[in-house]
Amino acid sequence: MRLSLLELPSLIRRALMVAGLPRGCADAAARLVAWAELEQGEALAWLERELPALAGQEFGGLAGETLATGALRLGGKGRSFLMTGPLALDAATAAARRHGIGAALVVDSPGHPPLLALADLAARRELVGIAAYAGRAAVTLPSGTQPWRFDYAGAEADALLAALAEAAAHGLPTSLDDLLALLRPPPATGASGCCYAVLAADPARFESAGRIMAALLVEIDQAKIDAGESHSPADHALRHALALTDGLEIDEALWRRLRAYGDRVLIPNSERSRRDAG
Repeated sequence: MRLSLLELPSLIRRALMVAGLPRGCADAAARLVAWAELEQGEALAWLERELPALAGQEFGGLAGETLATGALRLGGKGRSFLMTGPLALDAATAAARRHGIGAALVVDSPGHPPLLALADLAARRELVGIAAYAGRAAVTLPSGTQPWRFDYAGAEADALLAALAEAAAHGLPTSLDDLLALLRPPPATGASGCCYAVLAADPARFESAGRIMAALLVEIDQAKIDAGESHSPADHALRHALALTDGLEIDEALWRRLRAYGDRVLIPNSERSRRDAG
């Protein structure tokens, strides 16, 4: 079946709230999963598998430890990425607005399939977004109405994660050259010490997103774009336009299960509920 792109976040939000996520966190996590479903697929199926674990978790505050200027380590306490991810993005974004660049290292937080969508959501905030975990990473640059994403895999992703952890501990980049060096690190020689990392940077502090993109494009050829390892603004624009006009193809049985789960947060339609609604 085809599902409206506008309807998707509300379905996800209701399911997350039934599982126990606080409303504010559920809103952010719903956007994250919806974006991942649009960009990568399989995010709804992953969400369904994740819901039972979410329902058994406590959702109190997270412990934060300040590292270098603009950097923070968040202790996940074993909680799902669906809770820690939006908080990490917010922390990195707030630091980027204040210092020009910000990073959040997250420890003890399992569940990473939609993680790379954090980089895209950072770009939606007009920031350079970077997200990395073991074996996967993405760098997304704001570019008009649609971002441009560069994907990393395997050893390259591990090197970027290790470089992010090192920079967060000892000092985040303050110049364009230093930022580009961070985005193209040498092979990693040790463990990063975190589950994943999120970095956000204000492109105006680094000679504009265009300069960053131009430098990264030097190493990106058409074959890499054709292989799906980088994504141009035109790719995103076409995908989003089609999703807005035609909707997304969703497994109908999966949709019905998630809808039934999420509908438990709704109040029955009765005389009392209508009277108490205001």
